[in-house]
Amino acid sequence: MSASQLWSERRENRVTVHASCHTCGGPWGFTNLLVTKLPDGRIQFDPHATGCCTVTIEDDAARTVLNALAKWLG
Repeated sequence: MSASQLWSERRENRVTVHASCHTCGGPWGFTNLLVTKLPDGRIQFDPHATGCCTVTIEDDAARTVLNALAKWLG
């Protein structure tokens, strides 16, 4: 198994989104938003990928976010 396959298998339940933090005021892509599917099925958003402040949502809320993004992105 290649290193890239190991990397993708270990991280298939999470994705890093390059974003901007209005509080920190850094440039676009300065902040990493880590989005993880937890073992119990909930979705966790971790701004700055530090674990200091996380937002966790359940299925219905995740579908609301999904539907809003689909509508906004066309």
